[in-house]
Amino acid sequence: MCFEIKKKYSEPKIATSDIEVYKTNGETSFFGLFFRPGFMSEFVYFLNRPTKKVIIKPFWFQGIDTPGPYNKIGNIEEGYHSYNQIGIGSRFSGCGICKVYKFIIPQGTLYFENEIECVSERLIYKGTCKISDKEAQFLKEKCRDAKKARIQEEKTFYGIEDK
Repeated sequence: MCFEIKKKYSEPKIATSDIEVYKTNGETSFFGLFFRPGFMSEFVYFLNRPTKKVIIKPFWFQGIDTPGPYNKIGNIEEGYHSYNQIGIGSRFSGCGICKVYKFIIPQGTLYFENEIECVSERLIYKGTCKISDKEAQFLKEKCRDAKKARIQEEKTFYGIEDK
């Protein structure tokens, strides 16, 4: 996963309190004592234990300012990636209803955030989120609408008109 740094979100932050974030598409142990993501599966997050601190190293694009809706000025490869809203992860998991896992960016942790995700130097795994059928349907609809909006945004950016 690559975190995109955009002009609007280019400054790092320090968590002034614990921040709830989410991951999707992984697996847990039988008793939920650890979480292993489906992507970058060499990481293991243990329940209620902070991860090892990772130094976040932004890569800044020199003299490049991507136009349009992306406005990307850099990226971050290393760090603990998570989604900042419970519904966002389902958007990137093929819109299927998937399990959602709750994490905390602990108070005092350095992190970057954009409109979709966060990347931080520490995370704490807190368990599986319980979502109702109504919430699952809402997430599915939100995912569908977000996909349509993204396609329209790209069509507008590239000057493609609907026939």
